[in-house]
Amino acid sequence: MKQLIASIFLLLMGCSLKPQQWQDFTPTGYNDAFFSSVSFINEKEGWVIARPEWPGNYDLLYTSDGAQSFEKLFSLPDGMECWKLQMIDSLYGYAKIEYSANYENYFWKTTDGGLTWQDITDTSLFNIGGDLYSSRTFFFTDRNTGCIGGYKSIYKTVDGGLNWQRMNTPQVIDSLYVNSSYKPNALYFIDNQYGWAACTLYWDAGFGMKTTDGGVNWTVCTPITGDLWDVNFVDSLTG
Repeated sequence: MKQLIASIFLLLMGCSLKPQQWQDFTPTGYNDAFFSSVSFINEKEGWVIARPEWPGNYDLLYTSDGAQSFEKLFSLPDGMECWKLQMIDSLYGYAKIEYSANYENYFWKTTDGGLTWQDITDTSLFNIGGDLYSSRTFFFTDRNTGCIGGYKSIYKTVDGGLNWQRMNTPQVIDSLYVNSSYKPNALYFIDNQYGWAACTLYWDAGFGMKTTDGGVNWTVCTPITGDLWDVNFVDSLTG
């Protein structure tokens, strides 16, 4: 790892292009906050989940000027945490909520830009024992269509999260991991057909999966490697 970091450093030193500087846009009053999720729909509009202090509640913050300023839209009830937020547009969005004290999981939806939230949890899937219990990754391609990763599974909705259907995912990864459990850590789609999943296997292993039919069928697309925690693609080939 040290050799890799040194090589990257030397490469950057020899590059004539100067990277842009990062600027601090920490919201006022949140200098010591913990930020658990962020979602921007364009260069101006974005939403951030932040806990200003511990102990304390998680807040939903909104910016309309590219993080120059923020306003608080909503505070989660005591003990609730949000680890994944995705806004689809200026009105519609989804959030995965956890209440660890009672080992409860929820799936919420907003249709007014985050001011209010509706609990649309399918308890048979999100409660203890369900395929989607403790899942923290989902991705929507429009207001109604999205996929969520679960225990050895990926589920899809076409009605805004009201109903979920299990898709076709591989149960056998390779000959060394015939009966191993796995879960997706991240999902990403470039359109309504092409998507990828970064996955973790037990025993500190991981792999990638891919779909070309909107999440209906998934195939393994990488060798077994270390845990994969995130994924992002710019087109159907490059990521």
